[in-house]
Amino acid sequence: MDKNRIKKHRNKNDYVLSKNGIWVRDFTKPLIKGVDINNLVSIPDMQIMLENETNNHDRLYQKIETEDFHYDKIIIIGDGYQCKEKQKLLESLPSDVVIFGVNKAFATWDCSRRLNYYIVNNPYEECLFYYPSVVRSWPKCIASTRTYTDFIKNYRGTVYLYNPVVDEIYSGIKKETNYFVDDYRSPVCAAICLAHRFKVKKLLLMSILDLYETERPGTEKNKDLWIYPQQKAAHSIIDANLYWLQKAKINVVYNDSGPDYEFATYISDSEVKGYFNAK
Repeated sequence: MDKNRIKKHRNKNDYVLSKNGIWVRDFTKPLIKGVDINNLVSIPDMQIMLENETNNHDRLYQKIETEDFHYDKIIIIGDGYQCKEKQKLLESLPSDVVIFGVNKAFATWDCSRRLNYYIVNNPYEECLFYYPSVVRSWPKCIASTRTYTDFIKNYRGTVYLYNPVVDEIYSGIKKETNYFVDDYRSPVCAAICLAHRFKVKKLLLMSILDLYETERPGTEKNKDLWIYPQQKAAHSIIDANLYWLQKAKINVVYNDSGPDYEFATYISDSEVKGYFNAK
């Protein structure tokens, strides 16, 4: 790691610079008040998020910090490239492997094995499209306090709320907690931070990015597939989060066909089961 990519901030946090220029905090440090120094929230978004936070707070959902979850083996799976094929790989995994769904994984779930948790933090009305047309089972939902209110209100399973780490210009409503999640407005980043909170030892990322087999306007070629720049930017922030897991000696692998991760190891489809079975 280039030492110029590491910042020891006066707020006592350490940060690593992602390849797209976002400072990603070391969320593995205990007892340090987290601060996001990137100021990713625009003024119009502040108004939307504050309204969501206020409405969600008034409904008195259970807080994630009231639980003490402990899972050694976790998968984070999205609705990205080959998600249906990747879901089939999960059916033969040991029962102690816990599955976190992100983005539209809940809406596209077609697997005999159920999602254990669904992680969501979209503050906009489009969040309602994350529901499947027919719900066969409701995973436990872990939602940011800033999530679109009607998504949480309509959720029929167990709902836990988490507080995102505050940034330097927006902190939202007052929180009576020391439990914050670094999410960078990404449910994948939230899931990574939560996995660490849940004491993960083995973590696998699957179908995280949208990739295409043919060129689309605005896409760039990556290996034999095509990707939008915003997906590459999201990948960079995710990878920087994985840097801190690597520093914490947590075993992290990925099973995606897109850009390589600098701070995780690639495993093939045939290696997935063995990864979780190995001591």
